[in-house]
Amino acid sequence: MRRELDDIKATTRKMAVVLAGNAERFSRIESRLDSIDNKLETLNAVKQALESFTSEIIASRNDRLLFNRTFDDQRETLLDHELRLTRLERRGRSS
Repeated sequence: MRRELDDIKATTRKMAVVLAGNAERFSRIESRLDSIDNKLETLNAVKQALESFTSEIIASRNDRLLFNRTFDDQRETLLDHELRLTRLERRGRSS
């Protein structure tokens, strides 16, 4: 009976050591997961900033394209007016 009790104590001690080792491992794993979570939050903030910046760049490009189209349209109108004025001036001189 005494021997069985000693075996139970020894087994209990071994289990306590194993459990204590696992608790340390779980603690390290939890610490690593917290670190990864913090890194993910930082990456998410960077991603949001880049998305905002990218949308501003796209909007700026679209505005520039619209301006260029408008400018080109106005240039064509201006050239038409210049051509008509030149024709009118020539007619006025020849009369």
